Amino acid sequence: MKRSISVKIILNLVLVLIAFGLIMTLWMQNTLRTNLENSLKDKGFLISNRISVFSAEPILTGDRNSLRKIVTDNKASIKDISYIFIVNENNHVIIHTFDRGFPLQLLWANILSSNDKFSVKQISLDGEQIFDVAVPITIANYTIGFTHVGVSLNLIKDSIREFKVRTTLITLLLLFLGIFFTFRITQGIIKPVKKLQEITEGIAETENLDQPVLIKSGDEMERLAVSFDKMREKLKVSRDNIENKIEERTYELQLEIRDREKKEAKLNKIANELKNAYKELENSQIAALNIMEDLTGAKAELENEKHKLIEQQDELKKINEELDNFVYVASHDLRAPLRGISSYASFLFEDCAEFIGEDGKNYIEQIKESARRMDALLNDLLTLSRVSRIKNPYSETDINQLLNEIIESLAFEIKQFNITFTVEKDIPVIFCDRVKIYQVFSNLLDNAIKFLIKENKRPKIKVTFEEKAGHYEFSVKDNGIGIPEEFFHRIFEPFTRLHPQQAYKGTGVGLNIVKKIIEEHGGEIWVDSTPGKGATFIFSIPKKR
Repeated sequence: MKRSISVKIILNLVLVLIAFGLIMTLWMQNTLRTNLENSLKDKGFLISNRISVFSAEPILTGDRNSLRKIVTDNKASIKDISYIFIVNENNHVIIHTFDRGFPLQLLWANILSSNDKFSVKQISLDGEQIFDVAVPITIANYTIGFTHVGVSLNLIKDSIREFKVRTTLITLLLLFLGIFFTFRITQGIIKPVKKLQEITEGIAETENLDQPVLIKSGDEMERLAVSFDKMREKLKVSRDNIENKIEERTYELQLEIRDREKKEAKLNKIANELKNAYKELENSQIAALNIMEDLTGAKAELENEKHKLIEQQDELKKINEELDNFVYVASHDLRAPLRGISSYASFLFEDCAEFIGEDGKNYIEQIKESARRMDALLNDLLTLSRVSRIKNPYSETDINQLLNEIIESLAFEIKQFNITFTVEKDIPVIFCDRVKIYQVFSNLLDNAIKFLIKENKRPKIKVTFEEKAGHYEFSVKDNGIGIPEEFFHRIFEPFTRLHPQQAYKGTGVGLNIVKKIIEEHGGEIWVDSTPGKGATFIFSIPKKR
C-alpha cells in the first residue's frame, strides 16, 4: 500500500523530532551528569578540607573523642555523605563512621601521596557508587594523615531519572503539536493536488482531451494546472495530426500489400523448384553428416575432460599456494611467543635458581630444550615455505666453490668428530638456483654428520659427481647408521623421523625441503642404503633448460 504525501511528511517529521529529542536528551543528560559529578566532587573536597583543618590538632594530641565528634557531625550535617574516615601517614585507620566495622578495601581504593593536594576516585561499596575524596592533613608542611570523605552518587541517579521523565513529556508534547500543525499545512497543499489527480485520471480513462483543467488556488498549484492545460491542448492537436497520417499511411500500405502478394506468388514457385533440388543434394550428404556428428561428439567429450583436468590442476595449485602461505604466516607469527617462553624460562632459571630446587631446574631445562626444538621446527617450516614461494634467478654456479663454503661452515663438527671429508675434483659449473642448491648440499651434509655411528673411529663423508646424457648426477655418501629399505620413500615426507628426539636431534623437514628444491629444478632424488653401513643420497639436475 502506497503512503500519501501527508503521511510521508508526518512520518519524516516524527523521525526528525524523535532524533532531535534523543540527541538533546543525551547531550543534556551528559551535561547534567558532568555538572552534578563536579558539584559532588567540590562538595567532597570542601568537607574533606574542612575536616583536615580541624582534625590536625586532635591527631597530634591523640584526642579520639574530638576526632569522632568532628567526623560524626560532618557526616550527619550532609545527607549525601556515605562515610568519613581518617588515616595516619602510614595509612592506618584512626577514626571512621562505619557502624559494622571498617571495610579494608577502602584503605587501598584511593592512595594519596604526601605530595598530592587531593585525589578523587569513583569506587563501588556494597553496590553503591561513591566518590572517595582524599585530602592530606598537614601541619607546618608536614603530612600527618589523610581525610577520606565518601560522597554518594545516588543524587545524580535521582536527578537524571527526573530529567528523563521531564524530557520525555516535553518531547511527546512537541511531537503532538508538530503532527497537528503539519497535518493542517499538508491538507492545504494536498487538496488541489488531489483535484488535479482526479482530472488527469478522468482524461486517462475517457481519452477526452476536450476537458479543461480548472484550479483556482492562486499559488504554484494553479500555475501547474495552467501548464497541464496547455499540454492537453498540444496533445489534442498532435493526436489529430497522427490520426490523419495513419489514414494516409494505411491506404499506401494496402497498395504495397497487393504488389507484394504478386511478388510472393512468383517467389513461391521458384522456392518449390529449389526445394526439390535441395532434397536430392541433402540425401547425398546424410551419411557424411552422421560421421561428422560422431566425430564432433567425441571431440566435445575430449575437450570437456581436458577442461575438467585443467580446472582440477588450477584448484590443486591454488590449494598448495594457500597451504604454503598458511605455513609461512603460522611459522612467522609463532616465533615471537616462542622467544618469549625461552627468555622467561632463562630469567626464571637465573633469578630463582635457589628457590626452585633441582626438579624445578630440570623442568626449566626441559622447557628451554622444547623451545629450541620448536624454534628449529619453525625455521624449517619457514624454509619449506620459501622454497615454494620464492623464485630466485638461475645463474652459472660453481659447485666446488659452493661445497667449500659449506665445509667451512661445518668446520667445527668435522673437527669434533674427526670426519674424513672427500669431494670429487672437477665438479662442473651448472645452471641453477644457487641459494637453493646450497640448501640441498647443506641439508644432506648436515644429515650425514648427524647420523654418523658414534662408536665409529673413522667416520667418512664423500661427495661425487657423474655427467649423464641430459643431466648431472650428484651423490652424498656416508658410513653412518644407514636407513632400512622400507623407509626409503618415507624419509622424504615432511615431519618423518625414524629415531626419537633424544637420540638424534632434528625436525623431520630437511629432506622434504631437499626433495622440493630438486623437483623444482626438474630433477629427482633417491637413496641407497644398508643399515649399519651408511647411506648414499643421489640427486639429478638437468643441464641448461
